[in-house]
Amino acid sequence: MRIRKLRLINWCNHADRTVEFGDFTSVRGPNGSGKSNLINGLVYAFTAQARNDGKAIENVSMGLEEGAPCSVTAWFDHGGTSYELHRSLSPARQWLKYDKEKITKANAIKEYLHTLLGVDEKVILDYVFVEQWGMFSFLAADDKDRAKAFSQLFGTDKAGKIWDALQKPPIPTIEIHPEGPTAAKDLAAAMRDIESYEKSLTSIEEDFETRQASFKAADETVLKAARAKQAAEVLKVAELKTEATRGQINALSLELAKIKLHYLNSLKSRDELDAKVRAEADALRNWQAYRQWKTKVDRALLEVSQAEATLAAVNARRPAKPVDYIEESEREPVSRELFQARVQLSACRTLLESCAGKVNCPTCQTATSGIELKQRIERARTDAPLLSAAIQDLERVSAETVAYDKALGVWATSAAKLQSELDVAKTRLDAHGTVERPEGPEVREDPSILSRLESARRVVVSCQKAEADAEKLLAQLQGRLESEAAHQVELSKHASETVSDNDLAHAKALQSDRQQLTQLKEEAVSGLERALGRAERLEGLAAGYEASRTKIEALRGLSTHLENVRELFHRERLPMAVSQYYLNLLKEDTNRILNDLELPFRSFRIESVDDLRFVVRFADDGTLCRAERLSGGQKVVLALAFRLAVHFMFAADLGILCLDEPTAGLDDDNLATLSTALSKLREVSKARGLQIVLITHERMLDNLCDRVVSLTGAS
Repeated sequence: MRIRKLRLINWCNHADRTVEFGDFTSVRGPNGSGKSNLINGLVYAFTAQARNDGKAIENVSMGLEEGAPCSVTAWFDHGGTSYELHRSLSPARQWLKYDKEKITKANAIKEYLHTLLGVDEKVILDYVFVEQWGMFSFLAADDKDRAKAFSQLFGTDKAGKIWDALQKPPIPTIEIHPEGPTAAKDLAAAMRDIESYEKSLTSIEEDFETRQASFKAADETVLKAARAKQAAEVLKVAELKTEATRGQINALSLELAKIKLHYLNSLKSRDELDAKVRAEADALRNWQAYRQWKTKVDRALLEVSQAEATLAAVNARRPAKPVDYIEESEREPVSRELFQARVQLSACRTLLESCAGKVNCPTCQTATSGIELKQRIERARTDAPLLSAAIQDLERVSAETVAYDKALGVWATSAAKLQSELDVAKTRLDAHGTVERPEGPEVREDPSILSRLESARRVVVSCQKAEADAEKLLAQLQGRLESEAAHQVELSKHASETVSDNDLAHAKALQSDRQQLTQLKEEAVSGLERALGRAERLEGLAAGYEASRTKIEALRGLSTHLENVRELFHRERLPMAVSQYYLNLLKEDTNRILNDLELPFRSFRIESVDDLRFVVRFADDGTLCRAERLSGGQKVVLALAFRLAVHFMFAADLGILCLDEPTAGLDDDNLATLSTALSKLREVSKARGLQIVLITHERMLDNLCDRVVSLTGAS
């Protein structure tokens, strides 16, 4: 289970507070700020109980106005599902929401939580939300208080198995072995045999001790003779191997000479081909440069030829100059003449249109004679056609001049553009310069010579490798020859160390004597073992016979004894027995957690928990010490490890542990020790998937937590 968030409304001194929890959360605030009340809210959410008797609204929020809300809501995840658990004292209601389901009955919520979490309310109260001073209660110095603390911690109902185990059992039937009555007499005979075999062994071992130096000298003599014989035989084989090695060296030297000759020939062939490739590469580069230049020059000449032809065609299409073309210097007089002719023509037309039958001058209204007016009209009639023709002729000439100028401008622009392109083409042609044609026939790329050169190079590399391999093998053979020569010297030395036939025969006789003594010793040992086994069996039968007689008498009083024992474990005795039982189970897990916490001081482990007292053994010198006599820091770490072990035994499936004021009553040194232990606890809880909530007023623990909740806000 993972608690994500808690909201308290008018709960004790929390008007409306929402708290979010991480994997390792610290709830910090000064004394009296409501830290424990916040955890009591969590307890009430999951159990509908609170340690401050928070079932009645007046016990939870004193002075709350009538009708004001008072509730606690917890959001948590379990088994991949998110839940919302709400309990309200005012108004009185509760619900549990998950997925699309909602449970509103108190008993149904209780049963569902019991099934979901796998624990009852007592486990949550005692093992999940540890109240202030609860972490250190088992270290109380007073025996009565310690027994009471363990009784509250474990619950006497958990000791039912012990009570059931003390029911009166049936008295079994005791069978007596048939040899039991005579076992004591037979055992005495077996002991006499053992004494005889031991005397024989003592005599043989004394003989061995006396002749040990002779046996050792005989072994050395036989070994020396065998070594000399073997060395002579091996020397012959070594000489043959040396001759074979010399033959291999000679053959390999000849082969190496052939390889070197082949290497020199291959190197010469490679160099010749390489020089030829370089010469052909130079000629090929010259011919490629010439062909590239020739291609560029031919392209440039073609561009110049095309530009000249286009320019000639454009020049041939130059517009023809009109016969009556008006030169630039004559255009202004012609314009004035055209203007005057138009004025005169307009005057003639005005005279002819307005003076028909009148005697006054149409211009100045001066009276004229009819003959004079008539003459003027006649002149106007004669001049009007002439003026009109002259105007048309001038307008035609002007239009032809304008059209010629426009066509000439278009032509000139086109001709200038083509001339510019021709100049650019000639410039590009000149920029290519002149490249002389290489001497000799034209050269083309020949891939075959490169292939031959690459093949020659591979041959050279192969010869180099073959030469290196041969030299390496030759060095190995020469080294082996030297080693064999040194071995032959050593073998010759051993072969020269001969032993006389008499000395060898005497040494072998001593070895035969030792073999006979060894056989006698083995027979004596075997007989002694048989006698010991028989004596042990008979001793067991004798002891079993006496034990069976004693057991029969003891079993007859077993029923009465068990009744006394059951009475002994009843009432006040039973809680102590239950606590002792669970403490023995918790000892190993507590020691494992102590090991995980890596104590920053003298290391220790729990040795025993007799009489509900913890006895520890220090790792450095093995000394024992009662837990209440440990230093303050050692007590802190022991209390933390024991509390974790209790939680893992009874509430491991919940995955959350809340410690209320674990730093209460600690001085600075012990507080530093607890800080170090909590730092290791963070790693242990992460490894075991445990969510930790600490209630504290110590700021120095903030850096140990991944989330710190202040009563004035969360960070």
